[in-house]
Amino acid sequence: MKRLVAAASLVALLLTSWASTASAQKSVPLGDSGRDTGLMLRAGIGLDGCTDDWCDGIDASVGVRFVGLYRFLKHVAVGVHTAFLFGNPDSNVGDHAWNMFLGVEGRGIFPFKQIDLWVALSMGWNRTMTSGEMFVPGFGNIDARTWMNAFALGFGFGGDYFLTQNIAVGLSFYLYNPWPQDRCFDSDVSDTECVELGDNTKEDIGVIWSINAMFTYYLPM
Repeated sequence: MKRLVAAASLVALLLTSWASTASAQKSVPLGDSGRDTGLMLRAGIGLDGCTDDWCDGIDASVGVRFVGLYRFLKHVAVGVHTAFLFGNPDSNVGDHAWNMFLGVEGRGIFPFKQIDLWVALSMGWNRTMTSGEMFVPGFGNIDARTWMNAFALGFGFGGDYFLTQNIAVGLSFYLYNPWPQDRCFDSDVSDTECVELGDNTKEDIGVIWSINAMFTYYLPM
């Protein structure tokens, strides 16, 4: 009997605590006042592509993005930005093409009621790679891969609509500008070789673009 009373008392205590928490959460108005500082965990999926001659044989495809930001002021946040952007290459370019960006991001935020408009600057490391069966002069069709590592700058903007104080959905658009210095190549018939890019080749390298639908979890702090 004592155990039953103790269990019932514990359940009542938990229900009372939950009801108090829920009541407190409902009492907070849905607006920008609860988003002054906090942790923003963001994930998105969408479409990406690239411009200029280096992408003549690669069509737009799927891209995913993960961003973690600390909003230490109402209008400013900093954090880490990662993007995995895939391409759809022609048969003579390879079977797979992808781009990875990893860097830091600073963001300016302009809250208005349930909406956060924002602009961002990112900088970090970028890798562009193609792999699979491709045509190589002197060898014909062989299994190979090529890649370029580069420092890159990114610029983004977008908006988020807060469904609750913690959950938001939105759109983001980013441009990445890489500056590779060399291009590496290896295959099943040759060893790894890296060649410095000439000025004409560098001029053919454009920008990478990406548009994503975003999901945000916001943890006030």
